[in-house]
Amino acid sequence: MPSMDPNSINSTIRTSSLSQEDGSNNIREREAWLRIPEQTARIIEKIENIDEEEIRSRIMEIREITNQISKIKRK
Repeated sequence: MPSMDPNSINSTIRTSSLSQEDGSNNIREREAWLRIPEQTARIIEKIENIDEEEIRSRIMEIREITNQISKIKRK
């Protein structure tokens, strides 16, 4: 089974991407692909650090804002 080490994944993606003979328009696309492992790691870290009480608090805030919007629309 292949290694799931982000550095290994980056190296593999970089090697295969840079070996392709394509135009400069694809440079941004390749760079975006190279950022995926780093972005995924940040998202996973955020998910692992979620505080359930904070989630409940945010949901209540959203509900209050939604209620205020509904009241304004009724006027």
